Amino acid sequence: MIDLHKLPYPGMRTVKTAIAVVSVMIFYRVLVGSEGWMNSATLACIVAVICLQDSVDKTLREGAARILGTFAGGMAGAVVLATGFREHSFAVFIVVAGISIIFIIYLLNLMDKNNSVPIGCVVFMMVVLNMSDVSPVHQALGNIVDTVVGIVIAYSVNRFVYEPDPQRVQNKQNHNIRRRSDACMKTQKKVCAIHDISCVGRCSLTVALPILSAAGTECSVLPTAVLSTHTGGFTGFTYRDLTEDITPISTHWQTLGINFDAMYSGFLGSFEQLDLVAELFDTYRGDGIVMVDPVMADEGKLYPIYSPEMAQGMAKLCAKADIIIPNLTEAAFILGESAENWEGPHSEAYITGLLNKLAALGPKQVVLTGVTFEKDTIGAASLDAASGVVSYAFSKRAEGHFHGTGDTFGSALLSGLLNDMSLQDSMQLAVDYVCECIDLALATPRERRYGVPFEQALPMFMKRLGRM
Repeated sequence: MIDLHKLPYPGMRTVKTAIAVVSVMIFYRVLVGSEGWMNSATLACIVAVICLQDSVDKTLREGAARILGTFAGGMAGAVVLATGFREHSFAVFIVVAGISIIFIIYLLNLMDKNNSVPIGCVVFMMVVLNMSDVSPVHQALGNIVDTVVGIVIAYSVNRFVYEPDPQRVQNKQNHNIRRRSDACMKTQKKVCAIHDISCVGRCSLTVALPILSAAGTECSVLPTAVLSTHTGGFTGFTYRDLTEDITPISTHWQTLGINFDAMYSGFLGSFEQLDLVAELFDTYRGDGIVMVDPVMADEGKLYPIYSPEMAQGMAKLCAKADIIIPNLTEAAFILGESAENWEGPHSEAYITGLLNKLAALGPKQVVLTGVTFEKDTIGAASLDAASGVVSYAFSKRAEGHFHGTGDTFGSALLSGLLNDMSLQDSMQLAVDYVCECIDLALATPRERRYGVPFEQALPMFMKRLGRM
């Protein structure tokens, strides 16, 4: 049961809005009389509600926007009435009305006055749908006058009925910002991304960090190596192994009481790092997600710095994960099988067999990338070990190799999971996002070895996550 004593009182802006509306109604009742005052007061009341802001300056700015919108909508309505379109058939009238609405919105946006759009459309419809005998020009001018009346009354009420203190308004805004920030921090998921840093070429941490951050997570990084470029398509790159730095970093973190909601490993810089990362999982996993991307191979062969022994060690690391996301080549090396069939097309039985064998290593869920049943589509397959459910996510296929898409996929997949999406929905999101990134790459002349322009597709990604 609601405790009425604990309910907040209406704010002063709420009270003043009501005063402004009542004042408009009284003004028109006295000015026009008992007949027809309601029609005259409608627009002025609407404007008064919109314009009465939490400061006098904001009221004036809103008022100026409303006058411009009223003028645009009123004039457009006057033109429609003067040309007699309303007297034509209903079909002609609604087409003209729709085109006029588009024109008003386009014009005001072109003038960078998008806050004038709503009132402009409202006034236009009031003009063209009002069946009075007043001439179109007089009706448009009347609407402008009504708008001015609403603004003047809203301004007067805001100015003379308990004028808000600017400092108090600012303090309240700052308080609201801090409150929202605190709420965000309490629920914000924390991720540790354990990847290399390739200084040029979008992959690894330069992909994972911005994507996971855009998804609303706090992404900490633990670099495994630093390379001048990634290893695909570049020669003469520099390579610095950071194996010796991993334990000191973790030791310092433990003194700070740091914990994570997800651990996400990718490219590892040495064989020794397999055991070190396994220890990190044991130290920080808690109730969170551990996701391993066994980055070590593609297109049927291992990366230059990796050996078959590294592949066997990666299989042991996968056993500690909740989710693993190998591509078909990596899956074959982890299982000690031939990687000749990486390109496909694949049979459903082959993919299901790989998923089950990978799940037998120990992870709760397996996502296999690079799956294709038809030459025009490519995507991913997943297996939930507990339920035995196999799912697929596909998109259109683009010819060629695109560097960094594996890291883009993994980061997007984990982002979906941390935003409470199902494995199937997260996988489809990741596939669609990668496809969008590839489409953008194909539209640009830059060499593919520099990676896909994932940054340009972030708005689409964030909208799908509900972050925009």
